[in-house]
Amino acid sequence: MSAVLAFTAGAGAVILSGMNQQAPWWVWIIPVAFFVGSEWFVLSAIMPPRLKADAMQVSSVALLATQRMPRADLVQIFRGQALLKGRYGKQWEKSYLFVTSDGKIGMTFPATAFADDGITEFGQRLDIPVRGDFSVQVKDRVELAPA
Repeated sequence: MSAVLAFTAGAGAVILSGMNQQAPWWVWIIPVAFFVGSEWFVLSAIMPPRLKADAMQVSSVALLATQRMPRADLVQIFRGQALLKGRYGKQWEKSYLFVTSDGKIGMTFPATAFADDGITEFGQRLDIPVRGDFSVQVKDRVELAPA
Protein backbone atom coordinates (compact mmCIF):
# COMPACT_ATOMS: atom_id res chain seq x y z
CA MET A 1 0.00 0.00 0.00
CA SER A 2 2.75 2.47 0.90
CA ALA A 3 4.60 1.65 -2.33
CA VAL A 4 1.49 2.64 -4.29
CA LEU A 5 1.28 5.86 -2.30
CA ALA A 6 4.94 6.67 -2.94
CA PHE A 7 4.59 5.96 -6.65
CA THR A 8 1.47 8.11 -6.87
CA ALA A 9 3.12 11.00 -5.02
CA GLY A 10 6.25 10.76 -7.16
CA ALA A 11 4.25 10.58 -10.39
CA GLY A 12 2.13 13.51 -9.22
CA ALA A 13 5.24 15.59 -8.56
CA VAL A 14 6.62 14.79 -12.03
CA ILE A 15 3.32 15.64 -13.73
CA LEU A 16 2.87 18.89 -11.80
CA SER A 17 6.39 20.05 -12.51
CA GLY A 18 5.96 19.16 -16.19
CA MET A 19 2.76 21.19 -16.35
CA ASN A 20 4.40 24.16 -14.66
CA GLN A 21 7.31 25.12 -16.92
CA GLN A 22 8.64 27.55 -14.33
CA ALA A 23 9.31 24.84 -11.72
CA PRO A 24 13.01 23.96 -11.50
CA TRP A 25 14.10 20.33 -11.88
CA TRP A 26 14.92 19.90 -8.19
CA VAL A 27 11.29 20.58 -7.26
CA TRP A 28 10.32 17.14 -8.55
CA ILE A 29 13.61 15.25 -8.11
CA ILE A 30 13.85 15.81 -4.35
CA PRO A 31 10.36 14.44 -3.48
CA VAL A 32 10.82 11.45 -5.79
CA ALA A 33 14.22 10.65 -4.24
CA PHE A 34 12.79 11.04 -0.74
CA PHE A 35 9.83 8.75 -1.41
CA VAL A 36 11.93 6.08 -3.15
CA GLY A 37 14.53 6.13 -0.38
CA SER A 38 12.01 5.99 2.43
CA GLU A 39 10.14 3.12 0.77
CA TRP A 40 13.37 1.16 0.37
CA PHE A 41 14.24 1.69 4.03
CA VAL A 42 10.77 0.69 5.27
CA LEU A 43 10.66 -2.44 3.09
CA SER A 44 14.18 -3.42 4.19
CA ALA A 45 13.36 -2.88 7.85
CA ILE A 46 10.25 -5.06 7.85
CA MET A 47 11.77 -7.94 5.89
CA PRO A 48 12.98 -10.83 8.05
CA PRO A 49 16.69 -11.69 8.04
CA ARG A 50 17.96 -14.10 5.38
CA LEU A 51 20.23 -16.99 6.26
CA LYS A 52 22.99 -17.78 3.78
CA ALA A 53 25.73 -20.38 3.84
CA ASP A 54 28.64 -21.17 1.58
CA ALA A 55 31.82 -23.18 2.01
CA MET A 56 33.48 -20.39 4.02
CA GLN A 57 30.84 -18.78 6.22
CA VAL A 58 27.29 -18.78 7.52
CA SER A 59 25.65 -15.37 7.61
CA SER A 60 22.41 -13.63 8.32
CA VAL A 61 21.69 -10.55 6.27
CA ALA A 62 19.34 -7.94 7.72
CA LEU A 63 19.11 -4.18 7.31
CA LEU A 64 20.81 -3.13 10.54
CA ALA A 65 22.00 -6.42 12.04
CA THR A 66 24.22 -8.62 9.90
CA GLN A 67 25.84 -11.57 11.66
CA ARG A 68 28.56 -13.91 10.36
CA MET A 69 30.53 -16.88 11.56
CA PRO A 70 32.96 -19.27 9.86
CA ARG A 71 31.18 -22.29 8.39
CA ALA A 72 33.80 -24.66 9.86
CA ASP A 73 33.01 -23.41 13.40
CA LEU A 74 29.30 -24.23 13.26
CA VAL A 75 28.59 -27.63 14.86
CA GLN A 76 25.01 -27.28 16.11
CA ILE A 77 21.89 -25.15 15.99
CA PHE A 78 20.28 -25.07 19.43
CA ARG A 79 16.73 -24.02 20.27
CA GLY A 80 16.96 -22.24 23.61
CA GLN A 81 16.28 -19.04 25.47
CA ALA A 82 18.83 -16.25 25.14
CA LEU A 83 19.13 -13.45 27.69
CA LEU A 84 18.38 -10.09 26.10
CA LYS A 85 19.52 -6.97 27.89
CA GLY A 86 17.59 -3.87 27.03
CA ARG A 87 16.93 -0.40 28.27
CA TYR A 88 14.25 -1.56 30.69
CA GLY A 89 15.88 -4.69 32.05
CA LYS A 90 16.57 -8.25 31.02
CA GLN A 91 14.34 -10.91 29.57
CA TRP A 92 14.66 -14.42 28.19
CA GLU A 93 13.66 -14.79 24.54
CA LYS A 94 13.17 -18.01 22.59
CA SER A 95 16.06 -18.07 20.12
CA TYR A 96 18.02 -20.13 17.64
CA LEU A 97 21.63 -20.31 18.82
CA PHE A 98 24.35 -21.19 16.32
CA VAL A 99 26.94 -23.03 18.43
CA THR A 100 30.68 -23.60 17.91
CA SER A 101 32.62 -26.77 18.84
CA ASP A 102 33.53 -25.44 22.29
CA GLY A 103 29.89 -24.57 23.10
CA LYS A 104 30.19 -20.83 22.53
CA ILE A 105 27.38 -19.02 20.74
CA GLY A 106 28.42 -17.70 17.33
CA MET A 107 25.11 -16.18 16.23
CA THR A 108 21.69 -15.72 17.84
CA PHE A 109 18.30 -15.17 16.21
CA PRO A 110 14.89 -14.71 17.81
CA ALA A 111 12.57 -17.66 17.14
CA THR A 112 10.05 -15.25 15.66
CA ALA A 113 12.45 -14.37 12.81
CA PHE A 114 12.40 -17.86 11.24
CA ALA A 115 9.95 -20.72 10.93
CA ASP A 116 11.09 -23.85 12.75
CA ASP A 117 10.76 -25.90 9.55
CA GLY A 118 13.05 -23.43 7.76
CA ILE A 119 15.76 -23.72 10.44
CA THR A 120 15.46 -27.53 10.42
CA GLU A 121 15.83 -27.58 6.63
CA PHE A 122 18.80 -25.18 6.82
CA GLY A 123 20.48 -27.48 9.36
CA GLN A 124 19.84 -30.53 7.17
CA ARG A 125 21.36 -28.82 4.12
CA LEU A 126 24.48 -28.01 6.15
CA ASP A 127 24.49 -31.46 7.82
CA ILE A 128 24.28 -29.74 11.23
CA PRO A 129 22.07 -31.14 14.02
CA VAL A 130 19.22 -28.97 15.31
CA ARG A 131 18.54 -29.70 18.99
CA GLY A 132 16.59 -28.31 21.91
CA ASP A 133 13.01 -27.26 22.54
CA PHE A 134 13.31 -23.63 23.74
CA SER A 135 13.17 -24.71 27.40
CA VAL A 136 16.84 -24.22 28.36
CA GLN A 137 18.10 -20.75 29.32
CA VAL A 138 21.56 -20.08 27.83
CA LYS A 139 23.81 -17.21 28.83
CA ASP A 140 27.07 -17.75 26.94
CA ARG A 141 27.64 -21.50 26.38
CA VAL A 142 25.58 -24.46 25.25
CA GLU A 143 26.18 -27.89 26.72
CA LEU A 144 26.97 -30.01 23.66
CA ALA A 145 25.40 -33.46 23.35
CA PRO A 146 27.88 -36.32 22.98
CA ALA A 147 28.42 -37.38 19.37
